[in-house]
Parts: sequence; C-alpha cells; structure tokens
Amino acid sequence: MVRVLGACVLLAGMLAMGGCGDGREVAQRQLMELEVTFTVKNFVRAARQGKKEVVALFLKGGMDIDSQTREGQTALMAASQANELPTVRLLLDEGADVNVRNRFQGTALTAAAWKGSTEVVKLLIAEGADLSAQNNQGMSAVGYAAWENHPEALRVLLDKGAPLDQADIEGWTEVMRAAFRGHTQSVRLLLERGAKLNATSNDGETALMQAAGNGHVETVVELLARGAEVNARSAAGRTALAFAAAAGHDTVIKTLLDKGADAALSDNAGKTALQLAQESKHSAVVELLSELRSAVKAPKT
Repeated sequence: MVRVLGACVLLAGMLAMGGCGDGREVAQRQLMELEVTFTVKNFVRAARQGKKEVVALFLKGGMDIDSQTREGQTALMAASQANELPTVRLLLDEGADVNVRNRFQGTALTAAAWKGSTEVVKLLIAEGADLSAQNNQGMSAVGYAAWENHPEALRVLLDKGAPLDQADIEGWTEVMRAAFRGHTQSVRLLLERGAKLNATSNDGETALMQAAGNGHVETVVELLARGAEVNARSAAGRTALAFAAAAGHDTVIKTLLDKGADAALSDNAGKTALQLAQESKHSAVVELLSELRSAVKAPKT
C-alpha cells in the first residue's frame, strides 16, 4: 500500500513540474520511475484501467496515439470498452482516430455498444464514429447493444441515425439477436424504430422462431402482438411451434397455439411438432400436442 501511494504522489509531482515534463525522454523516464515499460501493450492497458495521467505520459513520451496491439486493439478501443469516459475524452482531444479497426474489424464504437457504455457511445458519435461499421462477423454497434440488451445505448445509436437490419454473416438481424436472448425491451425498441419484424436469416429463421426455440415467452408475446407470422417456415420447413416443441417449451407452445399456430404442419423431413417433441422426450409437450390432435380428430356431435 505504501509503495502504491508513493507512486501516486510521485506521478502527481512529476506532472506538476511544467518545465521538466514536456520532453519525450523526461516522460519516458517518469514512466520508468513508475515501473511502467514504454510499450504499446502497457499504453493500451493504462487506457483500459482509466489511468488518464499515465496515458498522458505515454503520449508525451512519443507513443503513437493509434498504436495497436497484436489483436489490433487501440487505447481508444480499450478505454471505450471499459467505459472510462475521461480517458476516452483525453484520447479524442489528442487526436485519436475514432474509426480505427482492430484485427476483427471492430471499432471503438462497437466496443462501447457491446458494454453498454452510453456516455462513451455519445462522445464517439459526436467525434464522427461510423454508425454503420460492422466487424468480420457482421456485428454492428446496434447489433451489440441489442445482443447484450443495452436499451439506453441502443436508443442513442438509433436517435443518431444508426442503420437497422444490418445482417451478420449468418443473416441475423438485430431483432433476431435480441429475440434469441429474450431481450424484449430491445426487441420492442427496434421494432418501434422500423426494424423488419419477419426478416429471415440465411437458414430462413425469423425472430419469432429464435424466441420460441429458446423459451422466451414474453418476447414471443411481444412479437406476435406486433404481427409476427406464426406459421412462417424456415429453410428446413420448421415453424416457431416446431422449434418450441423440439426444445420442450410448453408455455411458448400454448401461446403460439392461441395465436393460430398450426400443429399439423410438418417440416421438410415430414416431422410434425408432436413428433419432434417425442424424439426429444419432452413429455409435457407430447401430452399437450397429443390432446390437441385428439380434440381435432374427435367427431363433431
């Protein structure tokens, strides 16, 4: 503890020495006295930890502000992801490139959106961050905010004009990502802003199928209330009901049936929702769908 406090006092004193703190050699020596090696890795680490004064010493010592680690991480990306707003502001004020890409084509904005750093998102956008940038998996800032359910960051992005329905490499849109994880609030916000409700992925799957297959009843209700196609089929011929049956989500199945799901439909392999539930040994679902079939086949009196 004494050593840490001593280092802090030393740093404060060095920064106060106006005449001696301007040269590169002086700044690098000051870092050495703090036992901080003058490397890109340590520069990025200091930014991630929100050590604004240390970051400033690196810059005075001649560190390229947009230096990247082997993964392509910059100090701005690291500080943005860690929600270190003062450090982000310092880096931007000193001229950091807001749209540098890392090894995976991610940007500071996608990093901030991923972690829900709303104030950082605002600042990056104000400094010209590319709202439509996608990484090598096709994930955008909107996609990350939806996937992680950060509605405030998501709202800021949409308010500033971030595009919707940017599909990733699997063809998933932001609504699908939010629905898959049961993030109803994000689903609602995206749809209110004009996202496509019945968009399909490369496999022909919809947001309703994603929500149903993962047992997210609230999200299923939200999607159905907004007009999701209950009997839409995937490329494999499966409906939302089939996805829910195969996974054993009886409450979702009841909800879908109440909204007109057709239990008689079969997929491309000729399997109905009941057969899929039987194969997966979901007894409660088997019982539910068997009762429904019996009721349909019963003669009218």
